[in-house]
Amino acid sequence: MLCAVRAHGDGRPEHTAKGPAMHTNRELLAVARAEALFTSPMNTGSQPTAAEVRDAIRDSLRSHRGIRGCVDGLAAAYGDCPEIASIRMRWARRVVAAIYPPGADR
Repeated sequence: MLCAVRAHGDGRPEHTAKGPAMHTNRELLAVARAEALFTSPMNTGSQPTAAEVRDAIRDSLRSHRGIRGCVDGLAAAYGDCPEIASIRMRWARRVVAAIYPPGADR
């Protein structure tokens, strides 16, 4: 059994015993897109257009032969520098969320 985290009304985490966290397909797709963008040659901190993001994600998935290859590339490139990886992943997740907002059908 895993421990799930839920926020109290004041924002403090409340740990409850629950089964594995369930994620929607939309959430999993957002994570996969961020991982693909992470492994693209796009500069961290850039503000790309939607078309540039879609192209970068597509090209990264192709060059890494899918999302598993992107994850392998992520680990290989940043395994010794996790502090740099976290900055880049936060950027990738922000960009993906802006291009593919939750609730938008694309």
